[in-house]
Amino acid sequence: MKRFSYLEYAVLAAYLLLVAVLGASFYRRKATARDYFLGGRSMSWLPVGISIVAVLALTGLVGGDGVSVSDPVAVGSPPLRLAVGPHSVWVTSARDGTLSKVDSSSREVVAKRRLGKGVSGVAIGAGSVWVTSPRTGEVLRTDSSGRIVARIAIGGRPGAVTFAGGRLWVADEDGRGVSAIDAATNRPVVRWIAPHVAPLRLAAGAGAVWVSSASAGVVRRIDPASATTGPPIRVGRGPAGITVGGGTVWVANSRSGTVTRVDPSLRAVVGAPIPVGAHPGGIDAGTTTVWVASTAEATVTRLDVHSGEPIGDPIGVPLDPGAIAVGPEAVWVASNHNGTLTRIEP
Repeated sequence: MKRFSYLEYAVLAAYLLLVAVLGASFYRRKATARDYFLGGRSMSWLPVGISIVAVLALTGLVGGDGVSVSDPVAVGSPPLRLAVGPHSVWVTSARDGTLSKVDSSSREVVAKRRLGKGVSGVAIGAGSVWVTSPRTGEVLRTDSSGRIVARIAIGGRPGAVTFAGGRLWVADEDGRGVSAIDAATNRPVVRWIAPHVAPLRLAAGAGAVWVSSASAGVVRRIDPASATTGPPIRVGRGPAGITVGGGTVWVANSRSGTVTRVDPSLRAVVGAPIPVGAHPGGIDAGTTTVWVASTAEATVTRLDVHSGEPIGDPIGVPLDPGAIAVGPEAVWVASNHNGTLTRIEP
């Protein structure tokens, strides 16, 4: 169910009040139903204008195509990283050194844990929330309240993470490569496999772990079973985000303002690059839609997960949108301008 912001409620209340006042006025005149609906063909321009503006304003705020954008929720100092579970959104703030738990329904911060300055990537898997700490070279495993239950020394500067095949896959921020931790034992089982560049972004799906390299402009496939890395697939200029949806790998190219699609079976780019606005970064996919955040334009673009065609108009969000994550009922966007979280209901 969509929730209105306070401004939307105010506009709706003002509109309903206007309708009630006009209705009472015509009732006192003992007007017919025809007079009521047509305003007796004598209504002045002011109430008509107010009514039209109210309807248009409410339509614009809710979204002409049924999209609702919430008021921003303050979470922490940017930049923020996100992971979405069934009922909660987990947010890390490197500056604050915190892991915050946001209730998906109420949009309230219901828990906040101080894990240490510089915490970075966050992922959900095996009943836990996993957070990387580049400063200490550790991965922190936490429970459903955000309490640390295990500290796993992995070395280097662990950053971006994703969960696949019972393992947490971790990219090193200094270019050492990709490692993996067995969730059953809390022990590293794969260390520093290619690509050995930075920065890297990770995504899991279509039977593999996918790694994008912004400096090389390529994507590579990691086989989870053998922990071997496939050959590079050139995708575009500055791939800054990667996700898997609808049997396709989607890559946001920050320097070309496009999204590229990779066919996992062919391990090759398919179709033409899709324009999505300047400097896209955050990208995530649901069952029907791919969501892409444009940092420079403060918008989120929707793409059909099967055809790649744009859906509706870009959605305005707070300045400098970064991480984006698709949940069961809504899409969440982090602002790296003011450290807030915005909920979009399709």
